[in-house]
Amino acid sequence: MKTLLALILVLTFSNTFGQIVYDKEVYDQYVKLYKKLPRQLQIELDNKSEDTSNENGLAIFTEFKCDTLNKIDQKKTSLSQITLIDPKTNRPVKSNPKADKYPTLFCRGTIQNDTLGIQISGLFLDQAIMHFINKDRVRIFYFEHYKDDSLLKENINDSLTNNLNVSTKILRFVLSDSAYKAGKTIYGSAEIITNNYFLKDTWEDNHFYKLRWRLKYYFKCKVTRNGT
Repeated sequence: MKTLLALILVLTFSNTFGQIVYDKEVYDQYVKLYKKLPRQLQIELDNKSEDTSNENGLAIFTEFKCDTLNKIDQKKTSLSQITLIDPKTNRPVKSNPKADKYPTLFCRGTIQNDTLGIQISGLFLDQAIMHFINKDRVRIFYFEHYKDDSLLKENINDSLTNNLNVSTKILRFVLSDSAYKAGKTIYGSAEIITNNYFLKDTWEDNHFYKLRWRLKYYFKCKVTRNGT
């Protein structure tokens, strides 16, 4: 996860920014949502948080929905079907599938120069949300990746690629504190809508799904300095 975050931090993107709201109450909102997770999952996560060498935080989603804009149904793995993997044991974190109302992914914060990067993703980076925070402004991108197949394109006339960064419209972005120095734990929340992009239909040649994601989530992460 660190490699992807460091790579994207040095790239130049569009000038689409969102404003940051600083509100310490986002901590209480995160904790309240955390307590709604399955008890066994809370125990697993609490044990990992006591490990000072573990730099992974957590993102909890209250909405993770994909709109198919060309009105054709498509079968796509939802976030609730993604398994959270413990990177030390390479075994799934146990949870109750019936209680996965609030799916979770890893969250990591890294400072490089004057920019704080926050990456939310699974272990294998099939999907990720990348945040870049500088002063009181934030940019957020949705990242999608396919290991062996080039199935993605931003515009219908583009060439296919196996990974794609998609810009987003930021409806709301909240942080618990503006002093995000290395070693500090910060909390936040976001509501975003991705720009449209295209996914190739693997069953029908020359057909593409036109997609857009709507995402709402709360997160917690310990900030580290890039390269440490």
